[in-house]
Amino acid sequence: MFKAFRTIHVIFDLIDKIKKYAAKNVWVINFSNPAGIVTEAVHKYKKFKNFVGVCNIPIHLEMMFAECYKVNKNKILIDWVGLNYFVFGIKVKLNNKDITLDAVKSYIDPKKVEALTMRNAPPIPLEPEFVKSLNMVLCPYYRYFVKYNEIIEQETEELKHDNLRSEIVKKAQETLFKKYKDINLDEKPKELELRGGAFYSKVAIDVLTALAGGPCVIYAVDYPNDGTIANFPKGDVIEDSSKIQKNKISQLKSIKKIPDAIYGSIINLKNYQDIVIKAAINGDYGLGLVTANISPFSKDDNKNKIVYDELMKAHKKYLPTFNKKKGK
Repeated sequence: MFKAFRTIHVIFDLIDKIKKYAAKNVWVINFSNPAGIVTEAVHKYKKFKNFVGVCNIPIHLEMMFAECYKVNKNKILIDWVGLNYFVFGIKVKLNNKDITLDAVKSYIDPKKVEALTMRNAPPIPLEPEFVKSLNMVLCPYYRYFVKYNEIIEQETEELKHDNLRSEIVKKAQETLFKKYKDINLDEKPKELELRGGAFYSKVAIDVLTALAGGPCVIYAVDYPNDGTIANFPKGDVIEDSSKIQKNKISQLKSIKKIPDAIYGSIINLKNYQDIVIKAAINGDYGLGLVTANISPFSKDDNKNKIVYDELMKAHKKYLPTFNKKKGK
């Protein structure tokens, strides 16, 4: 939420400059997080249609499945649908053959849990019967929704031993920025591997190349629903498998609707994100507090208020819309 509060106004300023100085048909490929929320904000409030959000989760899992099946990545195609960081692989194909059942078995295989998750998503095994019944490949971050207690316990232990991921990443960032000052640096620093975000650059370059007239590609991206997904609001940003070609992004017709089993979760989270955007744009303290309490992770309204106010204080200099409204 606070990442959105900090980032949306910065991206809006960038879009204003692009509208003023750049060519009319310019595209922006965004992976500033939260990518889905930022993309929705730009399309809905800045009316800038050539803006697409990218995510590394779909390609990461496609790469890992390709490794599991010992084939090239282009042999694996997953039909993705959902939201940024809350996306579901509803069908997995190998050489155009449906292998979803087998892929789901691999996904819940304890021996493959580490490989089929992300560096910043704890490799806690999901309940196998649940995943088999759902018959989908889940975003690794889904663990934060269904393994909430285990993750809190794990992070509490990390805090006790001064081993929080945030501190590890912070130290890695400091080292990286020092190395980036070296104009002769011509190889990827090892510290970058601690950050996560593998394959972001590949997706961004491939999408950029395709939009500029290069080879057509298929990726899961964040872009407005053109009506292909019948049970999701037309014009609202969704993350799903799309065909990217010169100056055009179109959703794959193989996905007609969000499956009933995940529809409610996606729509509820989408509503939450929409309110985050309104709070960010209007600098609305009260609406932001409401958002904190309707979050899927909300457990205690009193504690939410304490944390929310602490974060408001900590991020104050990066929240101009909120400070302006308060007259500070």
